[in-house]
Amino acid sequence: MYCPSCGRFFPGEGATCELCGAAIPGVPSRAAVPRFDSVSLTFSVQPNCRFCAAQIDGGADTCPACGQSQSAAVEFVGFWRRFAAYLLDQFVIFAIYFGLALFSMVAVLVVASATKNDRLRQAIESGNWVSTEVKILLQVCFFLISWVYYARMESSPGQATLGKRWLRIRVVDTEGGRLSFGRASKRFFGKILSGLTLGAGYIMIAFSDRKQGLHDRIADTLVVRR
Repeated sequence: MYCPSCGRFFPGEGATCELCGAAIPGVPSRAAVPRFDSVSLTFSVQPNCRFCAAQIDGGADTCPACGQSQSAAVEFVGFWRRFAAYLLDQFVIFAIYFGLALFSMVAVLVVASATKNDRLRQAIESGNWVSTEVKILLQVCFFLISWVYYARMESSPGQATLGKRWLRIRVVDTEGGRLSFGRASKRFFGKILSGLTLGAGYIMIAFSDRKQGLHDRIADTLVVRR
């Protein structure tokens, strides 16, 4: 950048010269970015519905398709309410996991009986079929179930998992809109980093202005009350 006051060049594109401090004509100064408080945030009206993505004509505040308000003051959700929702979701995921595992075991038993494979049937009944490879496969299945559950539910029109719905909270982007499956997946995998930091990524929720954990910051998401 060239300074007409001192006649020297300086690095950067600021509104003032880094060498003499004079104002650079024609370069607008950057206004301070306002910080939202920890209580509420008002989302602006969007050209498309934040919930169902239907087009809104004339800048209306209410979506004609789903009836949801597009401009609403919301309250950020703190650590303990989110932790309670997490426990409820883990119960749901374990129920799905054990349901699928039980169904698979019964299916294998039926196949073993139909093919008269007594060795396989006895191994399943005694529990000797659970090898190291099978344990790894079960852990991978549990991880995949968790990923699809969180990403699919949080990117759905309801914007929340079952645990969050029961506690009347939802996940939105920083504009208050619905998450895509990709962003919801980014948020899920960001939770791995929140856990690898000895839980510091989750503890951030209690001290953040907008109650964001590390995974929320990674995916640019907010957790708010319905």
